[in-house]
Amino acid sequence: MAEQKEEKSKLPLTGMVALLLAVVSSWIIYEVPLKTSRPIEKEAEKTAYVTVDRVQTRLWQDPFEAVSAHEMKEKTSSSGGEPKTASHHDFRSLIEAIKVTGAPTTFRMVPVFVDGSPYANGVESRLKDRYAVVSALGAAGYIPESGEYIRYFRWERKSGAPQTVPVEWFRPESTATDTVEKPHLLVLWIKDQDVAPHPLQALGELVDHLSVTAAGYRVLGPRSSGSLAAMLSELRAKDSDVTALKGTMFYSSWATAANAFLFTDAQQQAEGSGVEAAFAARGLVLIRTIDTDAALAEQLVEELTRRDVNLCIPPSVPVDCQPPHVALISEWDTLYGRALPRTFIAVAENMAKSSDGRVGKLLDQDLHRLRADNWPSWVHRYSYLAGLDGELPPKGDGKEGAGTQVKGKASDKLAGVPSGSEEVPTGRSQLDYLRRLAEMLKREGTEFRAVGVLGSDVYDKLMILQALRADFPHAVFFTTDLDTRLLHSAQGAWARNLIVASHFGLTLHPELQSPIPPFRDSYQTALFYSTLRAVDHLLPGVKPGEVRARASQATFSMAGKPRLYEIGRHGAVDLSVDEPGEERQIHPPRPDLNPASGMLGLPNADTIGLSVLALAAALLCALLLNSELLNLLCARSHRVIVVSPLLFGVVLAGFCWWALRDGSEGEPFSVMQGVSVWPTTFIRLLAGALCGLFLYYSWMRLRANDRALTGRFELLPSNAAGKMSRSPLSLHYWMPHADGSARAEDLWHEYQTLGRWTHRLSRILPQTLCYLLLG
Repeated sequence: MAEQKEEKSKLPLTGMVALLLAVVSSWIIYEVPLKTSRPIEKEAEKTAYVTVDRVQTRLWQDPFEAVSAHEMKEKTSSSGGEPKTASHHDFRSLIEAIKVTGAPTTFRMVPVFVDGSPYANGVESRLKDRYAVVSALGAAGYIPESGEYIRYFRWERKSGAPQTVPVEWFRPESTATDTVEKPHLLVLWIKDQDVAPHPLQALGELVDHLSVTAAGYRVLGPRSSGSLAAMLSELRAKDSDVTALKGTMFYSSWATAANAFLFTDAQQQAEGSGVEAAFAARGLVLIRTIDTDAALAEQLVEELTRRDVNLCIPPSVPVDCQPPHVALISEWDTLYGRALPRTFIAVAENMAKSSDGRVGKLLDQDLHRLRADNWPSWVHRYSYLAGLDGELPPKGDGKEGAGTQVKGKASDKLAGVPSGSEEVPTGRSQLDYLRRLAEMLKREGTEFRAVGVLGSDVYDKLMILQALRADFPHAVFFTTDLDTRLLHSAQGAWARNLIVASHFGLTLHPELQSPIPPFRDSYQTALFYSTLRAVDHLLPGVKPGEVRARASQATFSMAGKPRLYEIGRHGAVDLSVDEPGEERQIHPPRPDLNPASGMLGLPNADTIGLSVLALAAALLCALLLNSELLNLLCARSHRVIVVSPLLFGVVLAGFCWWALRDGSEGEPFSVMQGVSVWPTTFIRLLAGALCGLFLYYSWMRLRANDRALTGRFELLPSNAAGKMSRSPLSLHYWMPHADGSARAEDLWHEYQTLGRWTHRLSRILPQTLCYLLLG
């Protein structure tokens, strides 16, 4: 009789479910690119108005770009191609024009040092700096003179070429919470490169040139570690005169180099306690609102240790127990690029000698030793020149811009080489050097456990990651300074799981940041914070290392560690290790941690509800697609199938409780970012539970099959089978009788005997041991 086939549903449930999931996932995950519907008319720029003392611009626009465009329009609108007059561009005319609007005679000067380079990165930096300053002034209760224009004046320097200085006027918005009258502000935008190599001397000349009564100078600068080192050299020079700047306060949100790289040994001993003391000795005030690179290096070394890349091995251990090999790649043509690798190694060696695993007091000695290039054997140092893509500023006619170097010029190509096939070793692009650098790393014959990309240009970082990530898939890549360009979906193939140590994140504490959206990089956040302090929106607190909000009187601690992030699928995941119970910091707390206890927080109710619904939907689909599973679930003799999910739920709840108690020292609780071990652990736990369930189900089916065969063929039951000797090496050979016949009772007896757990263990254990030893 033909075997009766089991009736199955004729609906293609598998395909329908797959299609439904694909549609839902595309609706949830895919983001439509944002596009403006504003009509852009190129002829409109030619007809834009040109006034005598105002420059048309947006609040987010590069002020120097707006002034340059204004001067070109002014020339073309004047007769003979020459400006009508330049007198309205001096500072006195500017002040008189501002006073007409009802401004007071006394105000506060806020010079802002910006990156004056003509490259695309410099332009982007000025855009971010202006956005940060204007946003901070708005958060502090200041209103710009206009959102449609700014002003500027020509600074005729005593030494050097004349310079253009864009300015913006801000007036305080009176509120009921103000107890002290806030001064009006005049923000001056100054290119850092225009005042180099003597920034203090140039700033003193500017103060003399202005010759106005100002309620103090609050300088947002120096712009870089190199500029800070130049200021220190001026302060130590005997012939330097900074009398005009006495009492000026500098807020440094960019200079992160350690004191050992800003001073020589003799200088630092003479100055005493460091950079701040050098400024105070000449009547100046320096407030470093950003920490040094040593703090970032400490965070990176600790995170690498958590990832089994221990660089803090004491020097007393044998040579064969030295730290794993690490490659450090940084730019050579900036002080930041030269100092950061040395700081990283000095911090690692200092922490290795420390008893508590923290940075000790002798860090400066280790830094000075690294200045002489005394690198340990486990460090492999590589360098490059900034601007790997060969990008140059556009020409004066604007015909060659930032995008032309991508296509390349005729001089950048080799004859007979197809366009775009590989990086050609000609022209201004340095990508061929990068390819050879990657080949050199591979020829080292060393397995790098970690690779540090420690440059200052984010575009260079991305190209280095693109060149190295595929060749070193098991290495931990790390860098500094969080930037949203690292989070772009186009960079995910090589930026994913990159460890980033940053002094600031993209936001401050919600009470300080709201309602301003997250910034583009960490230095923009640092400038936002510095501006809040420069305009006294944040005042020094009662305790050292504490600031107080002027309006709400809320206090924030500045003693927190730098932030630590890992690039995930949909953004940067905060990995920062904060001590529980600390005071409220200027940084936002980790979203997955309870600030009071330091424990991982439970997902919100929506996430738990969606997870339960997803599991219920998966179980329902399994029951609809497999009628045998439905019959098994309904069978009274298999109630364990119902009990097993409950038991699994209890085990899972206990595991989650243990994971939550693990706190900030453990992994972040993230499901879809691809940076957390908890989803993998849950899947393994589920796989283990399903294996146990399936093994029990198979054992039950085997027992039922034994009973069915025994009853149908009237064979001996299992308990009646006799003993049988075990075969060597856990292998059993069955040979038929000489006449080729065999008795069913003998075969059944042999099958029953070899199926007992003692024989099963004798077959499984030797093979398992061989797999563990040789696998």
